[in-house]
Amino acid sequence: MLDAVARDRLFPRKRSPVGQEIVINGTPFRVKGVYEYRASPFDRSPDQSEDDFRARQDIANGWVYVPFKTFVALLAEHEWLYGIFVFVEKPDQLFEIAAAIRDLGVRRHGEEVFYVEHGGAAIQEAKRQRKQVQLGLGTLSGVLLLASNLSLMSIMSAAVLTRRREIGIRLALGARKRDIFRQFITESVALGVTGAALGVMLVQVCVTTLRLFGTPVYFSASVWVPFACSLLLGVIFGSWPSRRAAQLDPVTALAYD
Repeated sequence: MLDAVARDRLFPRKRSPVGQEIVINGTPFRVKGVYEYRASPFDRSPDQSEDDFRARQDIANGWVYVPFKTFVALLAEHEWLYGIFVFVEKPDQLFEIAAAIRDLGVRRHGEEVFYVEHGGAAIQEAKRQRKQVQLGLGTLSGVLLLASNLSLMSIMSAAVLTRRREIGIRLALGARKRDIFRQFITESVALGVTGAALGVMLVQVCVTTLRLFGTPVYFSASVWVPFACSLLLGVIFGSWPSRRAAQLDPVTALAYD
């Protein structure tokens, strides 16, 4: 088996190495498969540059794997094992797998013979910090969302007051109260969706700018979420001004100057 970096160095023309032969210390080996590139963000120190981190990851992904018995018979000078690398598909199972490996050594040798080292603690700490950041950002977003929708309700209430004569004329010409309600609720939703669209565009600009400076930022493809929230909140916070406009008396509205 080859790692991704070893594959690129041994087969630079990007052809599939599976089934091809490589020679290690004069002994030919046939390639059975290739591991994908594995990069761990938890191994990077705060003062380490991106190039150094990438070089370290390339070294970790430049291994060639051969069967143990074949290695002992053809390549090794002794049968000692300095370490075993275990690749886990699901990081959430790190602690369970580490305990299983440790128990296996105890069952076979009667004592703890395996020292297991993994990044589970770092992953848990990263998840805890991410949850705290998400909670903080979620709280801030909720406060801002509430403030913006209260502002929307105030704007629509002011619009109802300043457009009393227009509402009175429409009612006098035969418009029904539900027509007035639909008009103002539509305006409320339109304002909310427009704000959501501007917010998404601003976020996209910020993400693109940060990526230009080399900061790894990911933009979620679920852009429908803010629009759905804007639609729902536009209806909720625009209902009271719209209902107030629909309940105006035509005579009083026409007398408004």
